[in-house]
Amino acid sequence: MNTEEKEFFDLSCDRVFKAVILDSKDYRFLTLLLRDIMEDDTLEIKSVTVYEIPVTSVEEKVKIVDIIAKLKNNKVINVELNTSFGKAVKERNIFYYYGLLNRNIKRGKEGKKPKYDEIIQINLNLISEDKYDKEEIRIYNLAREEVYYENFKIININVVYYKKLWYDKIIKEGIKEHIYVVALASKKEELKALSKLDRLVKEVADKVFELNDDDNERMKIEQERDARLIYENSMKYSKEEGIEEGKELGKQEGESNAKLTIAKKLIDTNADKKYILDITGISEKEYEKIKQSEK
Repeated sequence: MNTEEKEFFDLSCDRVFKAVILDSKDYRFLTLLLRDIMEDDTLEIKSVTVYEIPVTSVEEKVKIVDIIAKLKNNKVINVELNTSFGKAVKERNIFYYYGLLNRNIKRGKEGKKPKYDEIIQINLNLISEDKYDKEEIRIYNLAREEVYYENFKIININVVYYKKLWYDKIIKEGIKEHIYVVALASKKEELKALSKLDRLVKEVADKVFELNDDDNERMKIEQERDARLIYENSMKYSKEEGIEEGKELGKQEGESNAKLTIAKKLIDTNADKKYILDITGISEKEYEKIKQSEK
């Protein structure tokens, strides 16, 4: 008899996180999570979408905006779940943030105007060496000593550090503050314990356990995780090769070949077609050509 316990996929898993967030029509868990982070008990969500952006260069990281929440007060919050948040990731995120701002500018007779009254990027960081619980970042003009772009800000949440602070307090005070943030980094037994403190966390935990008990869902989770690892390792190797060649043309050709190679590896893992097209940026024609060559 095989007594080996199956791997438990908690809320730090991208697919589980999305499934839980999108499970409820009124987005209760996401609403309370954002209210806690934004310190705004009046925050209301109008709509939620999941949007993935294909990588176009080996210089970029895999950019996945897990959740885009449009609020009823004409603000928009992009929520990203990060399983790593080192110096390199922070630097590469800068290019993404400028792209985000550009996509949310509408052009008219009066010139450029933001689509939303405020754009907020929230990074829920599940691994971070920085010792902070929450930090707010603005685009700042050093010469004029002023915030350059008033309606855009980045909020980094160090979930692991939040969790440590929370557990230190709850032992002494028995508080339930920040429980939704803490749930994001909680493992199997911790999630069970938190469920006893809050009804909504129990509903979330029940959904997580339901997904873990579904063999078909587990297979999809494992495929996406393996595909992401293959992608990241392949892109890293491609970048190193491009640097060694030292030629722009060679680098561009290397990037194109890398995407096809990565797509082939993802196809070999039986990853979803749409997922492969989104994450690599290859065309359907290129996808079908690879599929035919595999036969």
